Amino acid sequence: RDTALANYRKKAEKLSKQRRSAAAKMKKSIEAKLSELAMKHCQIEFAITPLDSDQPHNHGDEDIEILIRSNPNAAMGPLHKIASGGELSRISLAIQVITAQTSQTPCLVFDEVDVGIGGGVAIAVGELLRKLGERTQIFCVTHQAQVASQGHQHFFVSKTSNKKETLTAIKPLSGEEIVKEVARMLGGEEFSEESLAHAQQMVTNLG
Repeated sequence: RDTALANYRKKAEKLSKQRRSAAAKMKKSIEAKLSELAMKHCQIEFAITPLDSDQPHNHGDEDIEILIRSNPNAAMGPLHKIASGGELSRISLAIQVITAQTSQTPCLVFDEVDVGIGGGVAIAVGELLRKLGERTQIFCVTHQAQVASQGHQHFFVSKTSNKKETLTAIKPLSGEEIVKEVARMLGGEEFSEESLAHAQQMVTNLG
């Protein structure tokens, strides 16, 4: 037992050092990505807290929590308490893009990733999602044409209601259907020839 415990302590100490080194590198990389996603004031910290118990633990000798400061002069706080839905999606996106080089999650779902953004920032979000989608399965629910146009596959989700029930339908899109849907997202139901041409350019430019 003493030998096993000594072996655990040695490996746990090594893991602690690796965690602190990785946390410093990830902080810098994640904050750089968040700056591209209209969160340039957001700061990330990894709180690595020693466990109260001296007993061996499957995950080492620390608890790890992500803390953020989303606005200047604000206090650091737990990610799950401070981040809004849109912020949480973008932070998750940034983390996944950074870690995708060394690990892979089979499937990721992003909802409201485009909340409160537009223009160039929406394009940046779309580019990051498309890049991540080359390594793992991504499902993204979006209302932004700049994001939707960069998908590898497209689906139109609609909802109908009557007095008894609400039904959701999912329709796969292809070819001109994709262009028309992107145009609708750009210009509304009565989209113009200009928005249709713009949509065609957005979709075609992806090659």
